[in-house]
Amino acid sequence: MSIFKQFILSLYSPKDIARFRFQGIGKTILYVFFLAFLSLLPSAIYMSTDINNGVRSLDATFNDKNLPGFEINNGSLISNSDEPFISDQGQYVIIIDDTNTVSIDDVKNYKNAVAFLSTSMVISANYQSESIEYALFEGMNLTSTDISSFIDSIKSSLPIIVPVMLTIMYIFTSGIKFIEVSILGIVGLAIRNILRLNLKYRHTWVVAAYSMTITTVFFAIMDALKISVPLSGLLNWFIVTVMMYLVLKEIPRRK
Repeated sequence: MSIFKQFILSLYSPKDIARFRFQGIGKTILYVFFLAFLSLLPSAIYMSTDINNGVRSLDATFNDKNLPGFEINNGSLISNSDEPFISDQGQYVIIIDDTNTVSIDDVKNYKNAVAFLSTSMVISANYQSESIEYALFEGMNLTSTDISSFIDSIKSSLPIIVPVMLTIMYIFTSGIKFIEVSILGIVGLAIRNILRLNLKYRHTWVVAAYSMTITTVFFAIMDALKISVPLSGLLNWFIVTVMMYLVLKEIPRRK
């Protein structure tokens, strides 16, 4: 039976999942990698889009003729403008201000922004901001032209940077999935004892992997719709445990 057919059956049929318990570990490992891919897919798409839009917004801003020239030297920003420069590119807002008119708290009001303030650079992403003091780059002289050249190099490297980042995320997500399956396999042993079943850990490990299908799909859809699920971790463990119980109930008890 193909993995895709197993995937469909695992969404609604505990009886079929119970039949999968005798299959080889290798195929189950492949299925866990498949679930990791599904769970990561919405985040990967949004992240790739945000990175591309962010770099393009920065590139458009730093190529704007109205952009005032500036320099970061000795821990301070020196700008050619006497007033704050704010450029809204739709996805991102770029701020350049050496007059102390714009504060770090003001930057937090923007969903996505990059602000070059008098003594620090502030990056805001989804209303969460982080500031970097220029003093950390003591002895480094940085101009708007240097930053524009750096953005150009990042833009040309995106076809390499984005896949590398997604690969790292996929490896991390897969590792988390395998840890979850391993823990749930132990939970399956406890359910096995309650139901008096003749099963080994490798059987409950396989059952745990396929029992995670419905929650993986559910949370992937929620991520795609950008809907936050309260207590998602507890909800995930509860649903998978109930699913495992229903699956193991389909297995004949030992005499």
